[in-house]
Amino acid sequence: MDDASSKPTDTNQRAEQGVDSDRIYVIQDHHLKTLASQSRNSDDLWSSQYFCKEFRIGKQPAFLIYQSASADRKSSVNAYLNSCPHRGIPLNWQPDMFLDEDSELIHCSSHGARFRVGDGFCVSGPCAGQSLTALKTARIGGAWEISMQSR
Repeated sequence: MDDASSKPTDTNQRAEQGVDSDRIYVIQDHHLKTLASQSRNSDDLWSSQYFCKEFRIGKQPAFLIYQSASADRKSSVNAYLNSCPHRGIPLNWQPDMFLDEDSELIHCSSHGARFRVGDGFCVSGPCAGQSLTALKTARIGGAWEISMQSR
């Protein structure tokens, strides 16, 4: 089957609050900004520049990390499958909670492994030197498209 048939014909029409399919997930940039703003206002854990959100691509659990724009950088999204390379178990300890206590590294709640946000590389823990499975992210118009295709 042609992979193009699984892609949205108009990303903006399908991306109101995220679209699950077998190979693609789409979320509007303004929706991410709103979620991040609400989380920062209601939860002391969100004092950092990052916002995490769980989602699924088909049956695969995944998560994204949104970094808000600042004077010296554009906003960005990194996305990974929600599976620790050590044991293949979910990383998060609560819904949408993937970062360590300093909100600087992705943290595996089961075995303490820590991964860099930008590339998913494990810097400490039982799977040091390995990486999370990164998903391809692309900004298309006012939306972020995340696909199962590795980056």
